[in-house]
Amino acid sequence: MTQSSLSHCRACEDSRNLTTLIDFGQQPRSFDYCQNTVVDIFKLTLGQCESCGVVQLFDVVPSEYMKPTHQWVNNKEPDGHLTKIADILLKEGMKKQIKVLFVSRFDTKVYEIVSGKAGIESCMIDAKKDLGIESDMPGQALIQEKLDYEKLKLISRELGEFDFVVCCRLLEHTYKLSTLIKGMSLLLNDNGKLIVEVPDSRKPLEQVDVAMLWEEHISYFTKETLVSCMKSNGFSCLKTMTCKYPQENALIGVFDKANEAEMELSNQYYSKLMADEVGITRSYADSVNNIKELVTNYLYDIRKISGDIILFGAGHRGVCFLNLMGITDKIVKYVIDDDPNKSNLRVPGCGIMIKGASSISYDGIGVCIFAVDISVEE
Repeated sequence: MTQSSLSHCRACEDSRNLTTLIDFGQQPRSFDYCQNTVVDIFKLTLGQCESCGVVQLFDVVPSEYMKPTHQWVNNKEPDGHLTKIADILLKEGMKKQIKVLFVSRFDTKVYEIVSGKAGIESCMIDAKKDLGIESDMPGQALIQEKLDYEKLKLISRELGEFDFVVCCRLLEHTYKLSTLIKGMSLLLNDNGKLIVEVPDSRKPLEQVDVAMLWEEHISYFTKETLVSCMKSNGFSCLKTMTCKYPQENALIGVFDKANEAEMELSNQYYSKLMADEVGITRSYADSVNNIKELVTNYLYDIRKISGDIILFGAGHRGVCFLNLMGITDKIVKYVIDDDPNKSNLRVPGCGIMIKGASSISYDGIGVCIFAVDISVEE
C-alpha cells in the first residue's frame, strides 16, 4: 500500500503555492470499528492551496482502502436543501425542453423529484453499466475513481450533451478534482450549466470545529473557494446558495462555461478574496494546534471535579474528534451510540468502548460531550 502525497493542488493543479497547515500524523479510518485496538492507520495532513484557496488533505487513503469493513456503516447527511436544485430544474423545464444528467446515486433525491416532469428529459450515470462498478451501493471514493476524464469523454459520446449536469456530495470526496470538473464540462452543450452541491466549511473553519475533518472528505470549500476552484477549471459562477443548518451549512453553485474575457476580469477580484481565505484557514490551523493540549488538560481537570466523562455519537465526527485531539480511554470512559451494530466494539484509534445508552450505569458520570450531527439526528 502506498499513500499518495500531494505534489499539486487537487482543485487548480497549481504546484507552487501549497502550504501545510496541520500534520495529524498517522490516523485510523473512522469506519474501522473493532473488537480490539489494532487497526490500519494512514497519514493525515491538512493543507491549503494559496492560489485557489481550497483547503485539502495532502495525503489520502488509497481509494481501494475506503470501502467500509462493515456493511452496516452508513453516513447520514442532511438533504432537505436538495429540493432547491429540483426547483431550479423544474423552473427551467417550464420555459423550454431541457436535458439533465445526474452524475451519481448521490443525486437520487433530485433525480426522483424531476424525472417524468413536463419539459425535463433526465438520466443518471449508471454505476454498473457506465462505470463498471459491481457494488449496488458504491461510496463516493469508488465512484470518483471511475469518473476519470476518458470515461466522461466516452459517456459524452454515448449520451450526448446536456443542458444541465447535476453533481451532489461528490466533489469533496474527489481525489483528482480538477480532472472531474473538466471532464463534466464535456457533458454540457455550449450553453449548458453545471450544478454542484458540497458541504460549506465556512462556519466550521470560523468556529474551529475539529470534527469537520474526515479522511473521506478530501477538499473543504467555502463559497469563495468553490467559485475560485470552478473558475480555475473553466467555469464562471451564475449563482450560489447557502443552505443553513445548525451545524454545517450546505452550498449549492450554478456555473456555466467561462469565456476568456470572464476569466481575465475575475483574476484581480479573486486574488484579494484568496488572501482573506488564507487568513481564515491559518487562524483555524493555529487554533487547532493550540487547543489540543488545552482540551485534554481541561477534560482531565473536569473529570476530577465532576466525575467520569462519556461522549455521545460514534459516527465519524466523534471518532475524528477523539483521535485528532488525542483523547483516550484514560479521559473518556465510554462512547454512547444506539446503533446496535456498534455496541461493544471499540472506536478505531483511541480504542474507547462503544455502549448503547441503556446498557450502562450513569452513576459516577458527570460530563457528557455531544458529537452527533444535530441536523440529521433526533
